[in-house]
Amino acid sequence: MLATWQNQIHVSEPLNLVEGFAGRSRCGKVVESASVSEEESTVGSTSAANGTDVFHLTYLEGNSWLWEVGGVNILVDPILVGNLDFGIPWLYDAAKKVLKNFQLSDLPEVDCLLITQSLDDHCHLKTLKPLSESSPNLRVIATPNAKPLLDPLFSNEYRMVDRHPILPVHVFSLLPDIVMNKLCTELHLNQFEALSLDMQCYDSNRLSVMYLEPGQSSEVEARNGSKVRVKATAGPVLGPPWQRPENGYLINSPQGQLTLYYEPHCVYNKDFLEKEHADIVITPVIKQLLPKLTLVSGQEDAVQLAKLLQAKFIVPMKNGDLDSKGFLASIIQAEGTVQSFKKVGAPSVTGGDLIDIFVPQGASSLDFQGHSRHFYLVDSQYGFLVLSSYYEMEMQYAELLAKELPDTQALEPTPGVPLEISAP
Repeated sequence: MLATWQNQIHVSEPLNLVEGFAGRSRCGKVVESASVSEEESTVGSTSAANGTDVFHLTYLEGNSWLWEVGGVNILVDPILVGNLDFGIPWLYDAAKKVLKNFQLSDLPEVDCLLITQSLDDHCHLKTLKPLSESSPNLRVIATPNAKPLLDPLFSNEYRMVDRHPILPVHVFSLLPDIVMNKLCTELHLNQFEALSLDMQCYDSNRLSVMYLEPGQSSEVEARNGSKVRVKATAGPVLGPPWQRPENGYLINSPQGQLTLYYEPHCVYNKDFLEKEHADIVITPVIKQLLPKLTLVSGQEDAVQLAKLLQAKFIVPMKNGDLDSKGFLASIIQAEGTVQSFKKVGAPSVTGGDLIDIFVPQGASSLDFQGHSRHFYLVDSQYGFLVLSSYYEMEMQYAELLAKELPDTQALEPTPGVPLEISAP
C-alpha cells in the first residue's frame, strides 16, 4: 500500500512565492497552485463545477490562514504587515521565515475576515488598519473581545437587502412602539415577525461586522451565491476567570458535506463540542509553556479534541516556524513534538484505520474534498522557540510511524515546493 501511494507523489520545482502560493494539496491528489491572480479567477469554480464541497486551506505562517470554501474566501487572523511584537519588540519580536515578502496586495479578493482572539497575534492592528482602508465594508466575524479594536476600523453601516435596511441585533425589541410600528410597516412585517427576526437574518447574516458569542452563528455569502455558515465556539479565557472566553469556529461548507473546526490554543469546552462534529480540525499539538503557565495546549488535549469531534482529516504542522527574538522568546518552553503527537494520536483518533498526515508550511495550500480517509489538520502556533535538530526529530518520527502505522505516510511540504498526490 505504501509503495502504491509513493508512486502517486510528485514534487515540482519551487515556485516564486511573490507570484503566487506555492502548493495546493488535495485529499487524494495534491496539485500545483496557480498564481494569485489565477487563483482568484478560479475561486468558487471547483465546487460549483463538480457539485462537491471543497476546502482550500492556505497556511500563511503564524496563526494566519486563507481558506477558500465553495467560492468563499475567508482570511483568518492575518499578520501580513510588519512583524509580530505586541507593541513591545524588546520583549518579543517575530518575523516570518518563508513568506517574508507576502503582502495584503498578494491576496485574492477576500469575502470575510475571521478573528479568533483579541491579542495581537490574532488581531494584528498593523495588518488590519491598511486592510480596513482598502476594504472598509469587508465582512468581519470576530470575538466580542476584539470589538474595541475593530469598531474604529471597519464600517458597520446598515446595508440594504430587498431595498430594506438591515437592522442590528435585537433592534426591534429595543425600539419604542411607535418607531417599531413604522419600521414594521416599511418592512411589511407584523410585530411578532419582527421580534422573531431579532437574532436571525436581519442581523447576523447581513451586518458587515458580527461579534459572535459561543453558540451564535452567521452566514458568509460569496460572489457566486454560495453560502458558508460560521458558528462560534468557546476558546480560552485570556485574563481573569470572569472574562468572556475568546472564540473558536466551526465552518460548514455550502452543501454541508464538510465541517472545519479551528481554535488556535487547543482550549475548548468539552460539553459544548460533544454536540458537534468536524471532518477537519485545526489545532496546535505542541504545548507552549511559561513557568507555571500554559500558553498553548496540545499533545493529549489535541488527541481528545480529535476524538471528541470525530475528525477525519489530519495534517500536523511544525512549531517554531517564526524567527523570534526578545526576552519572552528565551524563556518559553515547548513540550512535545509533532512526532510525539503522531505517536500517541494516530491510533487513538482513528482506532487503527489508515491515516495520511500532511504537514503544510508557509505558502502551501491544502484542498480537502469529501473522502473516506482520516486526516487531522494541525496549526503551527507562535513559533516562540525555534526547535533545534528538526532532522533528528523527523528521523525519530519516521521510525515511530513505521513501527506504529506501517501503512501511514507523513507528507511534509517544503515551502515553495508543491506536492502532487493522486489516489492509488
